[in-house]
Amino acid sequence: MYRQSRYHPVYLFDAGPYLIAKFVLLTFCGLLASHWDGKLRLIGWFVAPAFVVDSLLINTSIAFSSFEEARPRSILRSVVFAFGTFWNMAIAFAVLYVLVGTPASFSKALYFSILTMMTIGGNGVATLGWPASALVVLQLMSGLYFLAVILTVLVTWAGKKTP
Repeated sequence: MYRQSRYHPVYLFDAGPYLIAKFVLLTFCGLLASHWDGKLRLIGWFVAPAFVVDSLLINTSIAFSSFEEARPRSILRSVVFAFGTFWNMAIAFAVLYVLVGTPASFSKALYFSILTMMTIGGNGVATLGWPASALVVLQLMSGLYFLAVILTVLVTWAGKKTP
């Protein structure tokens, strides 16, 4: 059976508190980036991309370990955690949008990020410059990948017969 490294935060703290801690830290970074012009904004440049990469790697490892004998504790729990991770990815990209200046407020950046992640469109929010446009493309690719993996895992779990 697949087992994560015992030093990984998800293994140490379980998924629930880890997702909540990510949510709090990302929200703090977003608010800090939109209301502070000092060097503390650099925290967002390190935290947000690290959480995006972490979320994608965790999601991929869950997908590849789920095809064998691995079964979730509860499918409902897994779905709730998947949506929590999806939400944290949207917040991480919102932090990055604030840092590149599109748009300047964290609430508008979060709104834009959620619309982008769900492939709905900007609805009046325009990207300024190539860094923001590159972020939109990166968010679309990672969001579609994330959703594809979640759906694949859920369909696989639902199709398995319980002994």
